[in-house]
Amino acid sequence: MNELFKRQQPIVERRGIHLDLKGMPPTPQRLIELLHFFAAARFNVVLVEWEDMFPWRCDTQLQGPGAYTPEEVEDFCRKAAALGLELIPLVQTLGHMETVLRLPQYATLRELPHDPYTLNPLAPGADTLLQGMINDVIKLMPNIRHFHLGADEAWSLGLNPNTQTYIAQHGKAALLQRHLKPLFNKLSMHGIRPLMWHDMFIEMSNHDLNVLRQQTDLMVWGYGVHPDDTTLHYNTKYIRRFHEAGICLWGATASKGATAFSSDLPNIQARGENALHWIDIHRRFKLSGIISTAWSRYSADNLQCEPIDAALDSVLYSAIILYNGTTPEGGVEACRAAVANMPGGTPFAACRAMMKRMKLLRRAGWASMQMLHEHLALAKNDPRRRATLPCSSLRELRRVVQDAKVLECDIRKAFAGLVNTHWIAAYCTERLTPFHEACKMFEPQVQAIVPPEVWNFEETNHHWPFLMRNA
Repeated sequence: MNELFKRQQPIVERRGIHLDLKGMPPTPQRLIELLHFFAAARFNVVLVEWEDMFPWRCDTQLQGPGAYTPEEVEDFCRKAAALGLELIPLVQTLGHMETVLRLPQYATLRELPHDPYTLNPLAPGADTLLQGMINDVIKLMPNIRHFHLGADEAWSLGLNPNTQTYIAQHGKAALLQRHLKPLFNKLSMHGIRPLMWHDMFIEMSNHDLNVLRQQTDLMVWGYGVHPDDTTLHYNTKYIRRFHEAGICLWGATASKGATAFSSDLPNIQARGENALHWIDIHRRFKLSGIISTAWSRYSADNLQCEPIDAALDSVLYSAIILYNGTTPEGGVEACRAAVANMPGGTPFAACRAMMKRMKLLRRAGWASMQMLHEHLALAKNDPRRRATLPCSSLRELRRVVQDAKVLECDIRKAFAGLVNTHWIAAYCTERLTPFHEACKMFEPQVQAIVPPEVWNFEETNHHWPFLMRNA
């Protein structure tokens, strides 16, 4: 393991891993085990996005199924301190507020009535809610030095008539300052430095950036091509402006959860390339730290993706890049071999194997559904060409459904004790239900256009390829 970390001193001083607990959240015991893994991977910061897994007291309805108890959060904090891991909690305060705003009692706090993603900063009760959530976190995490306030991707900000009028009179920067300053002040009273994602501040004037630098750090995130080459929010010109304004900057790469919103395994090559981009930015702009984000959902109302227990190879790969500044010798295979011998790494191989099977099965299932759609369209459009193709396509889809039942049982076994059964069931249901539903929908359509003698012959005499169970 130690041979993978080549430098005597890490190239990035603060190297963080992200725990996104709004999807496939670990059991309390597994949460502690993951801390041991992170420490062995030489991370020294853990960014914890609690979402509905926190034991909220300001409003207990914010808690989701199986939320951690106060005692479990305190145990987590004690273990992190013992392992030399700095914890940074993340609580959304502007964009990505859907965990809160989807609840009917908070609908009046939405920027738009139909949009649970963005908070209206001017809505009565908005500040009280956020102050209460911050209070809850500080109470259970009293020794934190940084607090991440989120504040990213609030794209509908300014579309509410009230905020629209305010921005027209004072500017968007003034609205953001009005909203965030009380939160900055609250954290400052506790000796805590705020952190925020950067993307809502890229259009600020130099004067406004000068005010901002005195109040908060910014974390610049981007998971695609090099900042020099992108046209998106993390283009180097924005990083340079922040740097020249004297803002304390962090970077954010991604070790998982940045491939596709419903992917089962990360694209490790792409994740490694992105981490190297941020190493280059660190060399040029002297970042305070780099966090390797590990998203479990793209948003709280999206599908769960890429369980962390199946992505520990990618997490370690990213950790080595942040430490050495280069990819590890031996590549991904060396990381996979190392994970097996690391604290908390034992379940990885089985979990990854399950997600690989899930990935392949889903690919086969969607291909079968497409093929069945096309064969049915052909049969309906040209009765002369009905033949047996719809039967064959339906049989392929049935095979996927049969294999899905086996796979779900195997996934439950592999993840037992790592993730609550509720979340395992939800993960499988999200992915496999479409194939069950498609079979029910298409079967009567196929029977309606295929002659009974052909259908019966197909049912009893054709044996189609065994699909994916042992992939």
